[in-house]
Amino acid sequence: MLARRRLLAVSFLLLAHSAAADTIPLARAFAIVEERYRGRALDGTIVRGRKHEPDLVYVISFRTERGDILRIRLDAETGAFLEVAGRGQAEALRR
Repeated sequence: MLARRRLLAVSFLLLAHSAAADTIPLARAFAIVEERYRGRALDGTIVRGRKHEPDLVYVISFRTERGDILRIRLDAETGAFLEVAGRGQAEALRR
């Protein structure tokens, strides 16, 4: 079990290192989300995209002003929104 955890940790480090040169910084991804929605980005990770998505995707947890949690997927290279899931999206949207 410990060996598997180490392997996963190394895999994530390699993924992050290889992505660093071609991706926007996580802080910029947070800013992009906060420009569109009222609330605050809580956490973000970079993952491999799904079949129909770019290679690298930021998955961001976002708390709206009302306390709803959104799960947002952004293209890690461009910052384009790919998917937003969760309650309270319309209410949190900046107009």
